Amino acid sequence: MFKEFLTRRALARAARGLAPRMEQNEQLIAFDICRTSSDLGELFRNRGIRVDVVVSDQALYLVRNGDTRTVDRLLFDDIARVGYTPPPSPDDMAASLQYAMLGPMAKLIVVHLWGNSSFAFMPYQRNGRSEVGPELLSRVPDRTVATHRIELLPDGRGVTVIQSTGPRGSIGFNWDFTPDDGVDVDGEPLSSEFKKRMNQLMRDAGDPNAEKRG
Repeated sequence: MFKEFLTRRALARAARGLAPRMEQNEQLIAFDICRTSSDLGELFRNRGIRVDVVVSDQALYLVRNGDTRTVDRLLFDDIARVGYTPPPSPDDMAASLQYAMLGPMAKLIVVHLWGNSSFAFMPYQRNGRSEVGPELLSRVPDRTVATHRIELLPDGRGVTVIQSTGPRGSIGFNWDFTPDDGVDVDGEPLSSEFKKRMNQLMRDAGDPNAEKRG
C-alpha cells in the first residue's frame, strides 16, 4: 500500500510538471527514476545522468535531471522496438534462476528508434524493479519480422540484422544491425562486402528500397 501511495504521488507530481506537453485527457501510467548513459558500463556501475522516465497512454517522456523544462516526448509510433526482460513469476524457479543470472542486464531498458539509433536507461531504485519497462512493452508492438545473420569473418563473426515493419506510412522494411565485437562495417575491407550482402538480403525480402543501398 505504501509503495502504491508513493507511485501515485510521483505520477501526480510528474503530471503537474508535464501538463504543458500533454494532450487533453492524456493519462500518466508509470514512473521510474533512472540513469542514462551512452556507456553501458556506466549504467552497470550505477552512474550516468539522472532521467525521470514517464509513460502515459500515448507517449514516453524523458525528463533530464528531474527538470520538466527539459523534456523529450516520444510517441509510441516514434519507437521501433523496446528491449527489456520482465521479471518472471516467482513460482517459475527455472525462469527466476535464468533471470537472476542476467545480473544488472536484467534491469536495462533499451529504446530503439527508427534509423538504427537507440538509447538505454536503468532504474536505480533499491529493488531495481521497473514500472516503465512492462508498460512500454505492452504499448510498443513487436514489429520484428525476422532476425538474420551476415557472417563476415572466418571465425563466424559478423552482423546481426533485425528486419521489422517500418514506421507508419513508410515503404518497405526497417533494418537494424548490430556488429559483433571487432567487426567494423564502416571501413574496408568489410564495408563493401557488408553493403553487398545487406542489399541482397533486402532484395530477397522483397524490400523495394533494396537498390537504394550500397
